[in-house]
This record gives sequence, structure tokens and C-alpha cells, in this order.
Amino acid sequence: MTEFDSVIPAGGSGKLVAATRTTPVRTTRLSKSVTVTTDAKDAPNITLRFTVETKATIVFEPRPQFVLNAFEGETARSRLLLRHGDGKKLVVHSADTNSEHLGTVIEPVVEPERKAEIAARPGDVWLDLVLSPDAPLGTFSGQIQVATNHPQARSFGVQYLVRVRSVIETRPDGVRLWLLGNRTGEGTSTWVRVILNQPGEFKITSLDVSHPEFFSAETLSAEAAGHHAVRVSLVEDLTPEALGKTVEGWIEIGTDLEAGVTLEMPVLIAPTRAGTRRPFHQR
Repeated sequence: MTEFDSVIPAGGSGKLVAATRTTPVRTTRLSKSVTVTTDAKDAPNITLRFTVETKATIVFEPRPQFVLNAFEGETARSRLLLRHGDGKKLVVHSADTNSEHLGTVIEPVVEPERKAEIAARPGDVWLDLVLSPDAPLGTFSGQIQVATNHPQARSFGVQYLVRVRSVIETRPDGVRLWLLGNRTGEGTSTWVRVILNQPGEFKITSLDVSHPEFFSAETLSAEAAGHHAVRVSLVEDLTPEALGKTVEGWIEIGTDLEAGVTLEMPVLIAPTRAGTRRPFHQR
């Protein structure tokens, strides 16, 4: 945004004020340019450039953003250190996530300490982002609204990015099967990989299908492994007339993982391939 004197006479002087917006959580260098239009024949346009060095009022370690990765059903936590930019004592009054699945913990530093290679000193503040075990699968982001005693940073936002994954997942994430227009059996059966997203091995203990009159599922191996192959097939002699329209089904995959982790994989079955070209829906 630029302000200037409405009239600057030839040979006279005037004032031009250019402003730029900064953030209280970043130390950075900003370069801006302002184009000035005049009635001078030999200089109708003049470009003025300026550079600003900004100093963060609040210093973050290791970065001014929360990144949190977790598995479904577990509590997870990520931590940042906040420090007054001038070395004074920082007080964090509140930190609101505006999310039912995310909470915060504010912990002032009272003794010198080092955690995760971050050196904290009295006057600093630890800020933790805590994910509840009932958080849904997926990736979501937002801002934590932080209130402090810093006169230049009374309130500001801290970005967060949270990814919640299933302990096991399938690739692809669903199955599409169809009857008519097949070439060399395409559409009547397919293979799905069931993958463990953490170190270790597991067994598939059950494969329960929603419509056994239309399709079946079987695992390639009963032994423990880091991933398994599951074959999903239409039943023999199934006809388009018997199927009727597109059927939305599922396979519930049971495992021997702790707490009996299960996974539900959607299945679409149709008389033709066109009938399976729709999004999967979870129950």
C-alpha cells in the first residue's frame, strides 16, 4: 500500500510512503518495488525499490510449524519451543486449535534443558500439539491461535499439518469388478496388496465379504509377513441378470495385530465396467 502527496510541483519535494506487511514469527528479507507515474516527458515512470530486514518477535525451534504423523487410534504429540525475540521472558496465555481432535499443552521452561537437540532456557515456553486417539483418517491442516505477553505479538497463528494413517492399508484402496466386455478375464478378478505401515509382520486372520453370492476373497499366504496379496473374484456362472445393477459391497480384513486391527475395503460390482466408474463409499 502506498501513500503520497497529491501534488508535487516541478522542482519541489514531496513525500511517498510505502508499507509492507510482515509476520511476527519469521526472520526474513523482503524486497519490494513501487512504480511512480509523473508528467515529466523524459521520466514518465520511475521505479523505486527498497529492501527490509525483518526480525521475528517470536523465535521458534525447530520451525514455526507443527507437522504431526500418527496412526489411527493412537495418541500423538509434536513439540515446538517458543522464545521472545529480545531474550525476555515469554508468557503464553493460551493456544487454541479450534479442533475437537487436537489439544495443546503449554509448559514454561524453568531450568536449562535440552530436548531433541533443542536447547531451552528459563523464559522460553514449550508448546505441544496433542492428537486424540479418535482422530479420523486423513490429512488436515489449520492454525493454532496463540496469545502471548509480547507487545508486538499479542496474538498470532501457528500452522499445523496432521496426517493420520491406518496401521494397515490396501493398494489400491478399493476393488472394481464387472461382467460384460471382458478381455482375457479382465474385470472378473483382481489382486489387492494389504500393507503394514510400520515395522513388523502380521497375519490375515479373516476375510469377510458382504455379498458372498457375488464375489469371494482369499489370501495368498497364511504366514506372517509385512504385506499380503489378496485375490478378489466374481463367483463362477454369475450373470448380469442375477447381479441386476451396481452392487456396493466390502471386504472386512481381520488381522492378528494388537487390539485386533481390522480394515474395510470397498468393492464395486456391475454388469459393465461403466457401472463401476463411481467413487467408493465407506460404510
